[in-house]
Amino acid sequence: MKRNGLRWMAVLAVLILITGLFAACAGGNTGTDTDVPSSGGNEQTATETGEAKPADVTGQFSVGYARVSIVPDYEVPLGGFGDTKVRLSKGAYDIIYETCIAITDEEGETVLIFAIDIGNLLGQMGDRIRQAVHDELGIPIDHIAVNVTHTHSACNMSDEDFNSARYRNDLKNKAPLVAAEALADRKPATMEIGRCETVGMNYVRRYLMEDGTYAGDNFGTFVNNKPVAHESEADHEIQMIRFTREGGKPVVLTNYQVHATVGSGTHSKEPIYYEISPDFIGSYRRKIETEKDCLLAYLLGGAGNINPRSKIEGETLTNDPTEYGETLADFVLDAWDTAFTSAETGKVRAIEKTVTGVVNHEDDALVAVATEMYNYWLDHNYDGTGAAKIGKPYGIDSPHQANSIIGRASMGKTYNINLAAISIGSVAFAVAPYEMFDVNALTLKRNDLYDMTFVLAYGNSYVGYMPDENAYSHKGYEQAQCRFVKGTAEIFVDELMSLLKDLK
Repeated sequence: MKRNGLRWMAVLAVLILITGLFAACAGGNTGTDTDVPSSGGNEQTATETGEAKPADVTGQFSVGYARVSIVPDYEVPLGGFGDTKVRLSKGAYDIIYETCIAITDEEGETVLIFAIDIGNLLGQMGDRIRQAVHDELGIPIDHIAVNVTHTHSACNMSDEDFNSARYRNDLKNKAPLVAAEALADRKPATMEIGRCETVGMNYVRRYLMEDGTYAGDNFGTFVNNKPVAHESEADHEIQMIRFTREGGKPVVLTNYQVHATVGSGTHSKEPIYYEISPDFIGSYRRKIETEKDCLLAYLLGGAGNINPRSKIEGETLTNDPTEYGETLADFVLDAWDTAFTSAETGKVRAIEKTVTGVVNHEDDALVAVATEMYNYWLDHNYDGTGAAKIGKPYGIDSPHQANSIIGRASMGKTYNINLAAISIGSVAFAVAPYEMFDVNALTLKRNDLYDMTFVLAYGNSYVGYMPDENAYSHKGYEQAQCRFVKGTAEIFVDELMSLLKDLK
């Protein structure tokens, strides 16, 4: 495996070059991560790291951290609810970040893990970020993992209108900068792992209804029908990795599974619905960092079927993202002194593989209905209610679902995706480019190969939902939008398990 340690002179040269380019194109004012940009948005341009002066980490296991604000100073379409054409940003509720963690073993092998407060990696964003970092810094592409928090209050990556292309380019250009600063911030470190259980924070958003059918949490499903139970119990565990560093703040990675839709998920027309935000993740990150004087990265796991609110009366905690994030942080803080145990650092390894899935093609008649429905939506100022009247008799609930059917019709019989895995001694990261359901994520987390396995769903690329076999049988909008046939999720999990084994 190729060594990829960087010499300090090269890193500093890259920092000088990229910082100059970044300052020229970004604009805005420097601030702390608690400075929320005003409406219309000055963005924070300076990166934040654990310490300014790097230590000599040759021959030592080391960890570095850096992040930069990615709040734009221009209007962007917000993604997440299929209404990006009419939901343009109006300022920011909280700062969103592009974060990078650099981890180097004693032999100089390095991996970079990005945590980015955006909705997905459409528009080939994952590939573009990894390629840009590789071109500038020489890190092998399979040693770079990109995970997103899936906030539904950040720029829609797939849109070609309203500055989306401009934002994608800005995001790509900032990646080498923040990666170089994370590398420069590396300090000798030890590693610990821990776990804690949450209560009342996340729910499977598919329900057993009072009429005996199953339904998903969307599009008026609950009119004249009542949910009586969740399809299954959600995975309530937060996984944690804590790197204690010499001469620098601790770096903490947490892995949880829930949609970041506390503030925006009511589809309200309140101001927050139009404001850029990491949703609850901002207050979650801020509270832990403030109380424990650390640097935190939130990494999203198998949240494809997990919401922060419930349709069953009395279960939902709050619609306030700040309150939700601080409450979630309390579970971590309560476990801080007792949950962690020492973990073996060992060698850093990485692997990636292209796998093939069979595409779920609909019959021509359904494709025709989907096309009529989607065209109606476009031609009538994005009237989702009117469009639904066309599609609902055929089981098509939304224009977004119709567009998925149309898209699959133009695909071949099979479709390739890339799966990846990274190991750092006794811990591992399984990386998948889709919205993994928590049942499949649990299979990966509970493997007996590693002391802890983080699942980085929404990783490196994005191909949409991937329901497990049981959920696929119960149908719903996730199944309707899935590109692949039933059983593909389990095939991909088996492939990921093989990659984890190959790293041992």
